[in-house]
Amino acid sequence: MNIIDIIEKEGLRSDIPDFNIGDDIRVYYKIIEGNRERIQAYEGTVIARRGGSIRETFTVRRISFGIGVRVIGLVGISRRQGIVCDLLHPYAGGGGA
Repeated sequence: MNIIDIIEKEGLRSDIPDFNIGDDIRVYYKIIEGNRERIQAYEGTVIARRGGSIRETFTVRRISFGIGVRVIGLVGISRRQGIVCDLLHPYAGGGGA
């Protein structure tokens, strides 16, 4: 194990719920505007997960006013830096209609 793996393992969060592609999640972002901070929730379906360890990213998509909007977030980012996930509805799998 090299030094980079050791550092990444120390910074990895353990409180992130296990979610996969197709799951509906709610992501809370900390928004900083000037000297104000606020929390904004973004709810949608996970359409991609890439990478691994602390550098893993996920893409969430939702429809807002008839337009598809995608947001990319880091899975391993600390709560201080602003991303917290809630698993809403796991994808049940299975076929079509």
